[in-house]
Amino acid sequence: MTLNFPTRTDPSRELGFRIGSWRKGLESFSFATAAMCAMILFLSTFSQNVVADVYIRTIPNQTHWVADGTTEYRIDVVGNTTQHPAEGFTLAQWALWIPVDLSFVRAELPDESNNPSQNVDDFFYSNLMTDNPGGLFNWIYSIPSANANPSWPSKITGNVRETADSMQGPSNLNDKILGSFFFKANPNAAGTTWFRTSNETLLGTSNTSYTFSPNCSGNPGCLIKEYTNFSIIPVGDMDMNIFVDTDDVEPFVNALLDPVSYQAQRQAGTIGSGDMNLDGVLDGRDTDQFVSKLLGR
Repeated sequence: MTLNFPTRTDPSRELGFRIGSWRKGLESFSFATAAMCAMILFLSTFSQNVVADVYIRTIPNQTHWVADGTTEYRIDVVGNTTQHPAEGFTLAQWALWIPVDLSFVRAELPDESNNPSQNVDDFFYSNLMTDNPGGLFNWIYSIPSANANPSWPSKITGNVRETADSMQGPSNLNDKILGSFFFKANPNAAGTTWFRTSNETLLGTSNTSYTFSPNCSGNPGCLIKEYTNFSIIPVGDMDMNIFVDTDDVEPFVNALLDPVSYQAQRQAGTIGSGDMNLDGVLDGRDTDQFVSKLLGR
């Protein structure tokens, strides 16, 4: 009788076969995965180039404005086009809405003296600008008009800047200044607010007009507007919480005795909130009025 035993495979040959199969499978998987990742990256990059946004922002030079009716504060309207690095921009226009309890002082171009501008922080730095009152021009308007919104009761319209060459303009701009506006906070004002804009347009050399519309983010030609909050604080508000109370006594004394340390701990310039008699200096002559305000006199 013949006995038939199952053929035994050489373990080393079987292991080598399995490793080879696994290697081929991994190579195929790795190739497919790499191809998929490359496609996703390409589509992502393409999508960003097509639907990226530009920005107009309002940025106050200080986060706390003392309501003394004397100190001037600045707000910059800036443009950001870094999501469209290859696009040049030839025109910008906007209206600025002024919060309640602020008095307008003046408006300025980033460079009031030179055309082309020599200010490197200017959105249109080194670009020759038009200066034609009969059409579009390099102009920051200086006469507020009435606005129907009680929180922003006035606005400054007619702010238009345009390059002389309609086919060439600056590109890849990171928060560069379009215009600067100066204000004073009226006495007894207090609260947190911000500057708004409207009628915003940035015109690109591709003839794309970037404008704002609700929920337009991610769509071609979309302009996003962003506002930075700031606080209007009353005179005597040394801890900058919008109230004058006993919590202000210690920082008031600290500011009197060591103004350098006080300003290091607080925002530079807010030491003026302790200038109770508005003579431009915080000193012992402000103490009586500070106490009177604490007592509600």
